[in-house]
Amino acid sequence: MTGIPKAAARAVADLHEGRILASVEIAAPPERVFEALTSKEIIDWWGLPGVFDTREWTGDVRNGGRWRASGVVRGQSYTLEGEFLEVRPPTKLVHTWQRVDAPGTPTIVTYFLEPIVAGTRLTIHHTGFVPPDACLSTCQGWEASLQHLASALSGTVAATSGGSGPATPRARAISYFEALQRKDGKAIRQMLVDDGDFIGPLQSFNNADAFMKAAEVFMKLVKTVDIKRVLADGSDVCVLWDYQTIVPSMPVIPVAAWLKIEADKIKYFHLHFNPAAFVAAAERGEVAEALSGAERK
Repeated sequence: MTGIPKAAARAVADLHEGRILASVEIAAPPERVFEALTSKEIIDWWGLPGVFDTREWTGDVRNGGRWRASGVVRGQSYTLEGEFLEVRPPTKLVHTWQRVDAPGTPTIVTYFLEPIVAGTRLTIHHTGFVPPDACLSTCQGWEASLQHLASALSGTVAATSGGSGPATPRARAISYFEALQRKDGKAIRQMLVDDGDFIGPLQSFNNADAFMKAAEVFMKLVKTVDIKRVLADGSDVCVLWDYQTIVPSMPVIPVAAWLKIEADKIKYFHLHFNPAAFVAAAERGEVAEALSGAERK
């Protein structure tokens, strides 16, 4: 057995059997960890700096669904893909794993998520490497990646599981957009300080209730919130996302959001997008028509 010791995450490679066992304890509930394993958040945590960089991920997370990831490894582009064999949120996930155009049969990755007092114990079995010693570099990648995952999700227990600690700024920002997707105005209001700065290309507010009243229109028009990238630096979080609307003439608006989180609350929220399509649709009466249709449903 070849071990690669590290403080929090640990991975070992059995070079005789061609398999990897990796584990880490994460200060977040299983539901939150499962989400990070099955969404574009993979871009943020899967990798080994300077060696393995993941830049794109897509997935149809269901039994029989496919996933695909691409990026750069040692200066060369790569693409991985596989099939979800078992999707049992939030306790188990199984999928195949194979580099595109590589010979041989795919390897298999199995994730087990176990709730513990501190959050979640994540255990990964990665099996089927041929030749067996090919699993060593992947073992190194798993340990570094699980370390990144644990750091990214650290402290998010309170957000969804009733724990006592606050969410990380990154997790709080993601929670905002998850609530927007659900059109849950009450949950959003609870995340905002009363007297923060809420700035947009059309209007700006320093009162959370006034902001929520104006935001109700945008919330009603939401079809899908598609997060593309989340970047965090201390209390500052930048979220790049596509605002997919129910207005036919403006199906997608790319948006950048800058949030400042203090004491688990959003104190500063600055939206950047080109409002021209929205203004034009409103002038043509399409926004009012879409809102009327949404209210009838």
